[in-house]
Amino acid sequence: MTPRQLLEDAVARFVVCYISDTSELERLLRQALGKFQDRAGVILESWGDEAAFSLAPDFHAVAGCSDSMRRYIPWRIGKDSEGHAVVTLMLGKEHEPPYCLAYFCNLRDWEMDTPLPGDCDALVGDYLEVLISIKNVKREREAYLATNMVEAAQGLPTEQDLRARLADLEKEMLENKAVSPPASMF
Repeated sequence: MTPRQLLEDAVARFVVCYISDTSELERLLRQALGKFQDRAGVILESWGDEAAFSLAPDFHAVAGCSDSMRRYIPWRIGKDSEGHAVVTLMLGKEHEPPYCLAYFCNLRDWEMDTPLPGDCDALVGDYLEVLISIKNVKREREAYLATNMVEAAQGLPTEQDLRARLADLEKEMLENKAVSPPASMF
């Protein structure tokens, strides 16, 4: 699912969505993606036979480097002759290609029409729904109170309830945290 589809899905969960500003909805989407990146993260791998890896556009941080036998390879981030950032592997004689660069991807800046990696869709979608709900319920409550529908306004969830739901989702993200791949020193 792409971020755009995720946003459309989250908005479709509401009978009436009072947020019509597309930039505000995209800001909330970026906030949800960023929270998932910070709490859980997604690890991607890049494989190659060379001792240097150009950084992918979605690169955020190195999770680890290893060889074909999953033996750990020390690494450093530097620049190539053209000034582009690269991860350089410090190979030993025991290391065998192909080499693997495992890295955390940058979800905050993910392209809107590119499918999201891993299985982050469900948690990010739920988190986004609650972020939208916080603003939506506030507007809905104001609309009910403006039309003297006090009882209906009281039946809406409170901001505290919604913030507690966000905290629960953040905890769930932590429980699904991406773990750096294991590597052997031998």
